Amino acid sequence: MIADLSPRSRWHPDRWSPTASPLATPDRPQVGQIIAWRYATWRVLEVTPRADVDLSDEDRTTMNGWKPEYRDSARPYTLVIRHERGPILIGQPQRLHDGTITAHLGIPAGRRRSWHIVDERYAVCACCNHPHPCQEYAMERVADAEADRLARLLDSHAPGVCMACREPVTTRQKVIVFPEPSPLVPGAPGPTFHANRWACWADARSYELGKRLPAHPNAARLASCPGLLFRHEGSGREECTAERLCTGLHGPNGNRGMSCFTRTYMFGVNGGYPRPPSDCGYRQHGACLGADVSLGGPDPFTVGDEIDRNSWSRR
Repeated sequence: MIADLSPRSRWHPDRWSPTASPLATPDRPQVGQIIAWRYATWRVLEVTPRADVDLSDEDRTTMNGWKPEYRDSARPYTLVIRHERGPILIGQPQRLHDGTITAHLGIPAGRRRSWHIVDERYAVCACCNHPHPCQEYAMERVADAEADRLARLLDSHAPGVCMACREPVTTRQKVIVFPEPSPLVPGAPGPTFHANRWACWADARSYELGKRLPAHPNAARLASCPGLLFRHEGSGREECTAERLCTGLHGPNGNRGMSCFTRTYMFGVNGGYPRPPSDCGYRQHGACLGADVSLGGPDPFTVGDEIDRNSWSRR
């Protein structure tokens, strides 16, 4: 799949996990424990659950959404923590007269925040004596991954190369060539994809939906259809949920679509599932989904419903 391979999100301070505690616990920290947070370790000085009289209406509503036996764990609370080791990556730390640095953290109601609890002895980095892996180590990994990603991206835009598999495209192979300049590499022509390979077609479709059409909404589609293809088991007839707006671009030869009795939730439809525009009456392995709402199912998709964007959320 065409995706941003950058590990920046993985190494974000709030996603960092120390070597000493790769798994986090959703339990509240206890006074005296050491938590690893944002590339540093902090000693817990105070844990103060919010009293009932201090709860807001929003807090009460959130807590009431939990079962009574779990309601107290959803109560908002405040942490007072003292800096022990590592960088200070918070907005407004407090420095006491003796040089101690503390911070106050407020945890909202219902947020079962996970914490990395470490022992008194924990691994530190040899270069800076910060908790391992330190921020400098993480930034080096990010730089290496970014350089590798850029090299692969440039290789995928080389002339005569498929962007998906980065293999040469021969004259005997069918290809998809996007005419617009590439939005991924400034100055590079539109990428090329193998048209008869499913994996390459899937990447071409992702590129068209995620990169090309947002920039050129009126461009003719080359690798995607706004609808979903169904095959009627009763007659063998194929129907697309886009009906007259179907482009016919449902993948390489051999794609026969889904059976007309198959409910598909592949795109996480809220409150419904795609269905063919008509009912063929097939009942052997399950009722045809098309145009049959006698059992209270959702209405058939309307003409031009775009399965690849936002219209799969039923209104």
